[in-house]
Amino acid sequence: MKIKFLIYTVTTVMICIGCKEEKAFEEKENLTFSKKFEKEKINFPETTENQKSHNQDTVISFLLDNGFKINLNGKKISIFNPEEEPIATNNSIIKLKDENQNCLSEGFKKIVAKNSFFTIEQQNCSNKYYIDEYITFKYDKIQKKFFLHKLGYIYTDKSNLNKKKPNIIFNNKDFGTLKFEDLNLKKLYIELINRK
Repeated sequence: MKIKFLIYTVTTVMICIGCKEEKAFEEKENLTFSKKFEKEKINFPETTENQKSHNQDTVISFLLDNGFKINLNGKKISIFNPEEEPIATNNSIIKLKDENQNCLSEGFKKIVAKNSFFTIEQQNCSNKYYIDEYITFKYDKIQKKFFLHKLGYIYTDKSNLNKKKPNIIFNNKDFGTLKFEDLNLKKLYIELINRK
């Protein structure tokens, strides 16, 4: 009986210590991530309104700060101006959950908006990494179009979730001027990675 109690006590203490270490690591990683994107002048404000589940069969809408609306229908993403007129559509940006059917990636997570910017947050994967993607667009009032502003990628090793690769950030100096409707995310990613 004393041995069982001793084993139980030691196990409980080890679990508590492990949780504290994991939390400390998580806080450190979040701080590092925040500083990196702050340094790169990329802004991902918090929101709860636009955190909705998404899959092939759902249609969901997001209202942006500037009155524009985004509709998601499977992989199709459409932008409507404040008058409800469609201004752009794209089928090559949104990732679905476990789209590649070779890992448990989350696919589309949420849209975060502030002023004339919005960011699509989603997860993809490769053979070795989970890849968190941050795709930011900016509205140009003169051209009345959304253009790609920044791409951010965070890699997490599938076999060791504590092991991360350096974050990669691209901006319009890397990819030029790209309209929302013309973006093929997979093709652009391959092109940009091959240039490095």
